[in-house]
Amino acid sequence: DDELLPPPPSGVETLRPYQAEALGKVAAAGPENCCVVLPCGAGKTKLGAAVTCNFLEGRPQGRVLVLCLRREGMRQWADELEASWGIVAYQVSGPLHAGALRS
Repeated sequence: DDELLPPPPSGVETLRPYQAEALGKVAAAGPENCCVVLPCGAGKTKLGAAVTCNFLEGRPQGRVLVLCLRREGMRQWADELEASWGIVAYQVSGPLHAGALRS
């Protein structure tokens, strides 16, 4: 029931109907871990940015860490957060070697 869901973030009108539906389900589930699966080109970055914005609206000092496998993904996230939501993202990147993960 839509009346039970918290209000979506201010930029939610930029979402496709199925993205808005997924955002509502994530919001209703609370701040616990969630997993949303969408095919290529379905707007995972846009939806993820909306989830991020929704999380930050209730936490003005909150922080979100987004991990991407490639720099292209980082640029997509940063561009989406700033263009649709007005959030400035800081990118940190560098080489990661498998040996660095061993203790």
